[in-house]
Amino acid sequence: MLNNILDKELIIILFRIINFLIVSGLTIYLFRKYALKNLKENISRAFAYISELKKNNIDLEKECKQVDIDIASQEELIRDLSGKVKKWKSVYEANRIIEEKDLASKINLIEQKLKLNREQINLNILKKEVLRDTLGQAENKLKKEFESRELLGQYQENLINFMKMSVNK
Repeated sequence: MLNNILDKELIIILFRIINFLIVSGLTIYLFRKYALKNLKENISRAFAYISELKKNNIDLEKECKQVDIDIASQEELIRDLSGKVKKWKSVYEANRIIEEKDLASKINLIEQKLKLNREQINLNILKKEVLRDTLGQAENKLKKEFESRELLGQYQENLINFMKMSVNK
């Protein structure tokens, strides 16, 4: 009986092993036939995606370095241009001050010349008026003093000659 029980248990264990191997084999077969192909494709796509991400990351790092270089060169250019603008502004300001002083000097000189011209014109007008009045008075006085034409003509000639000599001096 003990043998019988052992044989039965051995048969049960043997069938269990056979069942386990059949189930395992069937599972492996189904896994290989249906799941393994999809799993390989998914893993292949994942590796390709990771590879592309690494390539994109390298490209982005290169681009980032280039952008940093461009930024540095543009900052240097900005500093240079800012310095030039400051120099230009100071030169412009100095020139503007010089031009303002020069313009004020010219305006002052023109005003002085205008003042002298006005004074000269007023003096000339006054001389003409005085000369006209003086000549008129002299003519009237001479007419009264010299009623004869002969004396009048001779006196006028002497007077005109005297005036010509005075003007020519």
